[in-house]
Amino acid sequence: MNAKGLVSFTLVLVFLGTVIMLLVSEGNSLSDIDSAHSILLQMEQINSQRTLIESNLDFFISKNLEIEFYLKDKEAELIGKSVNTKIFQFLEKKKKLLETDGFQIECCKGKILNENYNSLSCAGKENLTDVFLQTNSKVIVMKAKELYFVTYIYTGGILKNEIPVCEICLGEFCNVFTIPAGYEKTVVVLHGK
Repeated sequence: MNAKGLVSFTLVLVFLGTVIMLLVSEGNSLSDIDSAHSILLQMEQINSQRTLIESNLDFFISKNLEIEFYLKDKEAELIGKSVNTKIFQFLEKKKKLLETDGFQIECCKGKILNENYNSLSCAGKENLTDVFLQTNSKVIVMKAKELYFVTYIYTGGILKNEIPVCEICLGEFCNVFTIPAGYEKTVVVLHGK
């Protein structure tokens, strides 16, 4: 009887040890799941902010092309200078707004090689300026009867590799927003002259 009791006691201890190991392992798994969930949430928040900046900037450029067309008396160079200054100011305001929500955002002058946008970073690069935007973009105004076509083109410079880069970070994760070389936005304006 003692042998059966000893074997039963040993089996119970082994079973309890296994249960305890499973519970500890499950606790670690739950913390791993919570950690993964937190990481995914940060990544989604960053991606969401990048997407919002892209769509807001696209709309912002359209509206400012139209407004500046009337204010600058259809002068393409003046329209371009004003729109680029406003793009720069838009990004600076967005930066301050995001920083109040815990994001870190840095905008800089970027150079792209082989169209590899994923490897872009602002580490060690010069800060973005409105002059940089002006140097690497162009506004064209074309007339067709009563209509004017006002087009903003981000050329990227002679080699088409100079681009503005905004690195958006939350926690240890970052995503990059750029205005790619070749970006175009056209508005059609009715002007009866």
